[in-house]
Amino acid sequence: MFERWLVVPDRIPGGTVDAVFCPTYSLNHRGDRLTTMARLCVELGLSLLREGRSSNLILSVAKYGYEAELAIKTTLVKNAGLPTSRVHYLKEVGDTYDEVTKALAVLRSVGARTVVVIADRYHMKRALKSWWIVAPDLDLCNISFSTTRYERAYHQSALRSAEVGFKPFWILWNAFFFHLTPLLMWVQARKR
Repeated sequence: MFERWLVVPDRIPGGTVDAVFCPTYSLNHRGDRLTTMARLCVELGLSLLREGRSSNLILSVAKYGYEAELAIKTTLVKNAGLPTSRVHYLKEVGDTYDEVTKALAVLRSVGARTVVVIADRYHMKRALKSWWIVAPDLDLCNISFSTTRYERAYHQSALRSAEVGFKPFWILWNAFFFHLTPLLMWVQARKR
């Protein structure tokens, strides 16, 4: 029951969209590869770009392990044989507000109005809420995926590292922070 409340039905665009957004999901706890969740997200974004369903792809790159994560994501883009001019990297993302506002700046620079947000199925509701708060004027679509493996992420905080490490914790984390998102976005905006 609780799981059903958290999961949002996909809203898949019928035609092409201006951009696809992939949140970071980070490196694994050792910092030597993307988490399974991050890799699935990037691969889904790349497939939409490859299929011509999007004009631009925005890949978020975390503050912690930035160089390694950027190198891996850049390699995935090159290996996909896609034009690098259509892929935009968000540099050193520190929190949700930072991630969404940096993505919004890219969207504005390319004149994007329609965006597909790709996220893990338990994260989607919270991700969309962040977008609705910061950019209510955008036409948002969403495509969820289910990860095949939950693993700790590369982060200086043990709690943040563990947030994606265990499925029950990941579900509870997203449910709890879904309710706090408006407050957190306001606090993060005031810090800027």
